[in-house]
Amino acid sequence: MSDETQIENFEQEEPLVDVENDGEFPEGHDDDYLPPTVEGNDGNRLQFDLIVGSTLDGWIGTPNGNLPFRQSADLKNFKALTTDNVVIMGRKTLDSIGRLLPNRLNVIMTKDPINLSAWLEEDEKRLNGAPQPLIVASFAELERRLPDYIDESKKLFIIGGDSIYKQALVELDVQRIWHTVVQTTIAEASAETGWARFDVPSDYVELMERGTYPADDKNQFPYVFRALTKKA
Repeated sequence: MSDETQIENFEQEEPLVDVENDGEFPEGHDDDYLPPTVEGNDGNRLQFDLIVGSTLDGWIGTPNGNLPFRQSADLKNFKALTTDNVVIMGRKTLDSIGRLLPNRLNVIMTKDPINLSAWLEEDEKRLNGAPQPLIVASFAELERRLPDYIDESKKLFIIGGDSIYKQALVELDVQRIWHTVVQTTIAEASAETGWARFDVPSDYVELMERGTYPADDKNQFPYVFRALTKKA
């Protein structure tokens, strides 16, 4: 995601993969493909989930902000988890997507809210049928303001980019990581040349893995869905 990675052109005019109308899940998937029911927040402090797709060696974004793979199933998994919930992203991730994600409250982290508001107003298509976004400058502001916008049934997903992931894991109560592991490596990738990466922290343990699914005409590489939870 450059600093933030693209969620492969979600709901753009000419998406590489149309996540709203892309037919069925890949052959071989059954009802077990869908993630378990996502429960809402409870307790005093907000709890967050993080959702990310990476290669086996941890790369999540190319230097120009694109995903380093083309995986329709990953996008469907993202949509199944986040629809009717809350997605939290950095400004560069929003720029790479090109518009707000519909049927979700979009929370955008930026130090320049005036510029962001102007960008959204320049083209009504950028709103994409989504409610007005919540714009915040820090995670502290997010935790202070977000409860006024949601009820306890909503799940809160950090969706990138890489610096937002790193910061969230330090500053927020991230309880679960939804991780698509794409079964390929990128030998030429390096942080020095602008590639973005994600490394699962050592204090998270695997909650479940749903097997390895093969590549097909909509999924460039084999892939694994994992869910990890924070150690008690």
